Amino acid sequence: MKLTKRLVLMASFGIAAPLYAGDSLLEQRLAGAGGVSETPAEMMARNSLGQEAPIVNPGMYRILFDLGSATNEISGTGAFSGTEIGTEIDFQDTLGLDEESEVRFGVQFTLDWFRLDFAFSDFQFAGDEAIATDINFGDFTFDTSANVVTDFDAQYFRGYIGFTPFTFDVDTDVKAELGFGFSIHAITADVTLTGTEDTTGDDITEQQDAPIPGATIGLHGGIYFGMFAIEPQFGIGIFPEVSGVEADVLDGSLTVRIRPWEWLTIGAKAGIFQMDIEADIDDEFVGDMEVDQTHFAGVFGFEW
Repeated sequence: MKLTKRLVLMASFGIAAPLYAGDSLLEQRLAGAGGVSETPAEMMARNSLGQEAPIVNPGMYRILFDLGSATNEISGTGAFSGTEIGTEIDFQDTLGLDEESEVRFGVQFTLDWFRLDFAFSDFQFAGDEAIATDINFGDFTFDTSANVVTDFDAQYFRGYIGFTPFTFDVDTDVKAELGFGFSIHAITADVTLTGTEDTTGDDITEQQDAPIPGATIGLHGGIYFGMFAIEPQFGIGIFPEVSGVEADVLDGSLTVRIRPWEWLTIGAKAGIFQMDIEADIDDEFVGDMEVDQTHFAGVFGFEW
């Protein structure tokens, strides 16, 4: 029994002593072996200062927020309240709608292989134009040369459901992932014209609504090396007529992130969205319209 205790004590001392001694035998052997450049004492000192090794693996769980500016453009023609009303309105030439910048907000949730994204931004355009032709809009006619004030107020919503079944070890310190998903896009347009009515000469305001849906099938991925992440996403959709609307949709973004701590990530994001709409929605909206958005945002969130 005493011999066993002595052997245990000697073994314990033989393992522990080199970790606390200055130039211990174990340190000398490790340093002289050529395969290890860092001694245990140096490793302990580095860890005590919080200097962890670079993070390579992407976190299984992520909550990412992005907030930034979106530049919106609108072009095309449309007639509101049905084809029998007559006049098609050119959004740029007739109404003088200009490019506008709005705030865009997005959030992404990742749970291992499952991903869920949401995004929201305003599409607001304003015009103040002396019109060159009569405009039949709703139940009124705006007279030629009348000054018409236009407020095109729309909200843009985007939802994305994705799955990431593929992960790759590209190199020792480089990993990648690839997935696919389905997104829904919706624009709820509210168009208001204020001007002088042709028949009565009264100043009137007329408002019409036009819901504009769309969808895309897309890919998303990521490349991870050290503390850095590069994450592209792309979607395209060409859909036949649904409820009077045909829409071609293009959607893409690129996110670059750095993970300075194990649980925190920050970065930047740039993206585009384009929707080309041909619509004949009962007596609400008839026309051909293209909406474009370019957005830039800062990204922050948590990853573990």
